[in-house]
Amino acid sequence: MKEARFFQKGEAQEVQCGLCPHHCRLSEGKTGVCRVRKNIRGTLYALTYGKVTSIALDPVREKNPCTTSTLVGTSSLWGAWAATSGARFARTGIFPR
Repeated sequence: MKEARFFQKGEAQEVQCGLCPHHCRLSEGKTGVCRVRKNIRGTLYALTYGKVTSIALDPVREKNPCTTSTLVGTSSLWGAWAATSGARFARTGIFPR
């Protein structure tokens, strides 16, 4: 767990997250829409910091008109838990409540 970035402290240990368009206002002990940022004693913490949920290496191919395709490298993709789109079963989301 690590102190989050992009938030503002308010009154009575309330914080407002500024990471996504939801701009959640969180009182003590509450989590945002994403359920991965939590207000603990007036400070916002990222609960999933350093926790990767998926990693993939995908080939990068270059199309050549004379041949089929040539492998020119790989790209790495990674993801972490968070759901801010509101989609019930979003691929980057967490299980529905």
